[in-house]
Amino acid sequence: AVVLLTCDAANNRLLLFVIDHTISLINEYDLSKTYRLAEHITSPASAIVDGHGNLLVLDYANGKLWILLSGVKGVRRLKEIHFDDPLRAQEALGISASVGSPDFSTRDQPELIA
Repeated sequence: AVVLLTCDAANNRLLLFVIDHTISLINEYDLSKTYRLAEHITSPASAIVDGHGNLLVLDYANGKLWILLSGVKGVRRLKEIHFDDPLRAQEALGISASVGSPDFSTRDQPELIA
C-alpha cells in the first residue's frame, strides 16, 4: 500500500489516503477531525512526517508550525514550534525535512531547500 498525505487548505483539512498496488483507494482519513487540529490550525499548507513518526504541519494563514508528536501507546500531543525569527502569515508555502531541522520555501525564495 502507498500512503499519500495532502493538505486541503480551502476546507481546513489534512487528508491521508491509503492506496493499493492497483491504484485503488483503500481508505481516506481526515486527520483534522481525528486529532481535532482545526482548534489550532486554520489553513494547513504543507505537512510531512519525520523519521520519528511526528507529523509537522505548516499553517499558511498564520505562519505557525505545529508538530503532532507521536507518543507512548499511540497518544499524540500537538505543540507549536517557535522560532527566534518567526514566520509571518502567508510567508511560508511549503516544508521539507532534513537531518538537522525543517526548511521552508517562501515567496521570496521559491525553491524548496532540502
